[in-house]
Amino acid sequence: MKPDFQSTHPTIRLWGGVPPGDETLDPTALKAADFSRDDLDLVKFVTNPYLTLFRPPANISCGTTVIICPGGAYEFLSFDKEGTEIACWLNTLGITAAILAYRVPRRSQADFHRGPVQDSRHAVTWLRENADALGIRTDRIGMLGFSAGAHLALASTSIHEAGATAENRPDFVGAIYPAYLANEEIPSPLDPLFRSPDGFPPVFLSAAQNDMLRSYNAAQFYLELFKSNIPTELHLYPEGGHGYGIRRSEFPASRWHLQFEEWLRCNLGFIR
Repeated sequence: MKPDFQSTHPTIRLWGGVPPGDETLDPTALKAADFSRDDLDLVKFVTNPYLTLFRPPANISCGTTVIICPGGAYEFLSFDKEGTEIACWLNTLGITAAILAYRVPRRSQADFHRGPVQDSRHAVTWLRENADALGIRTDRIGMLGFSAGAHLALASTSIHEAGATAENRPDFVGAIYPAYLANEEIPSPLDPLFRSPDGFPPVFLSAAQNDMLRSYNAAQFYLELFKSNIPTELHLYPEGGHGYGIRRSEFPASRWHLQFEEWLRCNLGFIR
């Protein structure tokens, strides 16, 4: 069944049936790790991945689309703080937003991103195939991820992750306080997925220096992109911590989105 593009926030199921790799999965055995959180916006169980579309007013639409990948340690999705709130802000810039509800909790501790990467790449393909109906451009489809969602966006783009094609990789990536790029407890080399990142599109990185080793790992990845001549921009802030979305705080790190907006406008020309 085709989605109703006239509805406020249409939902698109990404797979016609069971997602690839989950054919033998027992859904009743899935249980997200017990994180101590007081947020009420967590989605803890996704077996049928989907996109939720947020479309800007037609008179300001610029044709650019951003797939939003919420964070949550691949155990749950911070769906409002790193999803709907981001989508509403992007709409004010004329950008079509598509929040990705990828598979959680983790199916495997060893390859915890494998299923979500299939979901995110399929989302890119679906948007390109339906670009005319949506009124978007096929060459302006990017990803914006947070924490684990930032890892997902970057892993989906890496040519070192099996299955990458020109049709399923984004045209730009924003990675905000990215997690899992390398060891987060001791300084370590980057994960092989993020070494020699040839073929990456432009990348925007942002993190706070008091966010464990995630800012260090983001800086390492920036240098890899720089050495590979990939257009990239890195913003490191002294304080700000982790997991703030675009909610204002006393720390400049929470204003990362203003730099991201300028990057899209001035560096890429993707918004007016």
